[in-house]
Amino acid sequence: MRSLLFSPSLTRRVFFALVVAFFIAGAVLTGKAVHQFYADMQNTSGDWSRAGRTLISILQEVEEEAQAVSIVRAMEAQFNASLRDSHLSNEGHPGGVFFQLADANDRLLYASHLPGILAPGTAGQVIDYRVGGSEYRVHAFANERWHLRLGIPSIPEHVLIAVIVHDLVPELLISFPFVLLPLWIAIRTGLRPLSELSERLAKRSDDDLSPLNLGMKYVELERVTGAIESLLARLRGRLERERAFIHDAAHEMRTPIAVIGTQGHVLANAADPASRALAAQSLREAIERASHLSEQLLSLASLDQQRALEKTPVDVAAFLQSLLAQMAPMALKRNIDLSLDAPESAVIPMNRVSLHSIVQNLVDNALRYVHTGGRVAVSLSLTPEHAVLRVADDGPGVPVEDRPQIFERFYRGRNHDAAGTGIGLAIVAKAVQGLGGTISVADGIDGRGVAFVATFRLGQ
Repeated sequence: MRSLLFSPSLTRRVFFALVVAFFIAGAVLTGKAVHQFYADMQNTSGDWSRAGRTLISILQEVEEEAQAVSIVRAMEAQFNASLRDSHLSNEGHPGGVFFQLADANDRLLYASHLPGILAPGTAGQVIDYRVGGSEYRVHAFANERWHLRLGIPSIPEHVLIAVIVHDLVPELLISFPFVLLPLWIAIRTGLRPLSELSERLAKRSDDDLSPLNLGMKYVELERVTGAIESLLARLRGRLERERAFIHDAAHEMRTPIAVIGTQGHVLANAADPASRALAAQSLREAIERASHLSEQLLSLASLDQQRALEKTPVDVAAFLQSLLAQMAPMALKRNIDLSLDAPESAVIPMNRVSLHSIVQNLVDNALRYVHTGGRVAVSLSLTPEHAVLRVADDGPGVPVEDRPQIFERFYRGRNHDAAGTGIGLAIVAKAVQGLGGTISVADGIDGRGVAFVATFRLGQ
């Protein structure tokens, strides 16, 4: 019972919602009854007025005072009897309707339960009159012989509401269990599949990401299980990609490590200086490749962990000039024309580390794959909404059929004669995505080679 009443459950929420609904329904019905009562009273006021006119016309033929008083008494008894069926008059005015009869000189002959008080007003008037702390609507009638006053009790609003609520509450209380029981059964049976789902998830092992294969009868629960199935599918895909990544990384690291071991042995046992020099050169290249691969793996792992990159204003044009100047010796070594086309200044909100990864990997890729004497062109263009970074070359290019997979980890396509790790473009794609941009592949310089186009939305 304590769990039902105090724990934050859907059952408790629906129960209290039902109670509130009953209170609202009771208030609406009470308001409707009060409104209807006053509308009926408006109509009844006309009935009382007609009854008073009928009575005064009857008294027109009566000459004896005693007979006139008897007629008024009889009419009073009849009127009060009609009110006795409802306890409204008893709650508001225990005396009910009152009559006052006077002769033509306003000498009081009869005054019901309010003796000695003659309501003011001329014939035909209807006025609100307070007598003994109670409100009345007083109708005045007269002819040549008699003056008649008919007082109808005005029921106080709080009394009226109390009476209506007194009549309404028992009906609501009787109907409440009949509404609550079906609702309770519907909730319990409706939530049972959700309980089964939670139990099945609780029994699963940490590495069990297989589909749930639960058939839910209700649309709302189908959405919940569908979302969980989608999440499990994404987790399965990510786990498979991570396993493939670890496998490919281990495979890539195996080659330089094997070279290091082999050349180290050759270097230690070389008999002549030429053999030692060759082994030392091969050893340095293998160490350099292993170091480059480990750095890229660390960069990719760091980008995988980041959700939202912190941006600061960066003069991207100056940044590109500085970075390309650092890479110029590599271009000169292979006689490659490395150029930059950018505005003098372009301050853009950017993450400097991610931008460095993007430009360095794209330009490094181009310098590795472009033939000796080729060209690598870097450009930056601005529009009111976007900044577009383009790195193009006139090298062997990327076949159209390879372009959809070019950003996958360790994918090097068909033209992979140059040394490389195969994860540079994966780092680029991750970094661009982290900056909220997009990257695409197009044809390179003069329709030859390849161009990588990174587009960043300004004002993000």
